Amino acid sequence: MPTPPYVRTSVVAVMLCLIVFGCDVSKEAPRQQPSLDVSKAAPYRVLGKKTWGFMNAERGTIFIFAPDAAGFDQRAQTVMKAALDLSAQYGLDDTEVLLLSDEKLLERGTQYARAVYRNDKARLPGQDAWEVTTSDDVLTEKELAVVRLWYGNADRFNTKEGYTDHERLNKFIARQMHMREDEVDLPAPITRPYEAKYK
Repeated sequence: MPTPPYVRTSVVAVMLCLIVFGCDVSKEAPRQQPSLDVSKAAPYRVLGKKTWGFMNAERGTIFIFAPDAAGFDQRAQTVMKAALDLSAQYGLDDTEVLLLSDEKLLERGTQYARAVYRNDKARLPGQDAWEVTTSDDVLTEKELAVVRLWYGNADRFNTKEGYTDHERLNKFIARQMHMREDEVDLPAPITRPYEAKYK
């Protein structure tokens, strides 16, 4: 049976590629995927977590503490590395990591950084894999004391409707801190978006 013309043409094309260009037709060179840059990430400790399932995806919020994480980039990369590590450890598709300012607050308190990582299963069309905000602010010991008093005692000053009575809570904190009521202010670091870097 004679060889079909399209087969002869394909063989000739392959031979020319090998002779002229030295092509390797045995396999295509794999493309190297860029890896996330978390080289500045600091060690962290998990303080607590909440996990649940929703829309066929496992989701969770994880609270961490990293006293050595300082500055905008390092805090961002710390929560991003934690999101990667913990999403794999806990089998999560949608992972939120919060870097708290004080380990004594456990699951509540002022956040220095936040990262949300969604894999293909949890990500909606057009949605980014990463959502990261971070701050380079540093709370003073006095500000941290106010935060501890606020979150540690807010439940004691609830109204009948279940809301926090801020006026009574402010008076309590003012007495504990020996300051005027108008000086009581719940501090919150100013956070800005962080764009993931790759290498």
